[in-house]
Amino acid sequence: QHQALTERMSVELTVVCMYNLGLALHMSGIRTGRPHFIVKASQLYLKTYRILVGCDLAQDDPLLCILLAATANISAAYADLMDVSSTRHWRRVFLHIYGWISQQRTAGGTILSSQEHEDSRFFALSAVLFQNTDLLATAPAA
Repeated sequence: QHQALTERMSVELTVVCMYNLGLALHMSGIRTGRPHFIVKASQLYLKTYRILVGCDLAQDDPLLCILLAATANISAAYADLMDVSSTRHWRRVFLHIYGWISQQRTAGGTILSSQEHEDSRFFALSAVLFQNTDLLATAPAA
């Protein structure tokens, strides 16, 4: 039991660090106009995504917030790099994950029962934006 807790904590720390490093690189790439920072950011977001989809996450797991943010940012990074095909692919991945989580909607309308209202509102707005546009025009999710 103690070892399982340690493994979970390792996953949490790893994905939070990789995601935040990706976010910092992504923002630097946008600010400086250097696409190689955005490419590196997308690689970190992808690693974060791969680790999280390899975990057995429940529909109310707090790590799903990072999974959604990483997926949204992968799509945003590809949009920043003008890669329309990859942007559309990751938009579909985001919507698929969002739809799976949304099956747990409560009567109060929250998306992730364990998340604060602002997190839920952000992803609800992102999903509407994604469904009504071919390309993203959003900043990376913090």
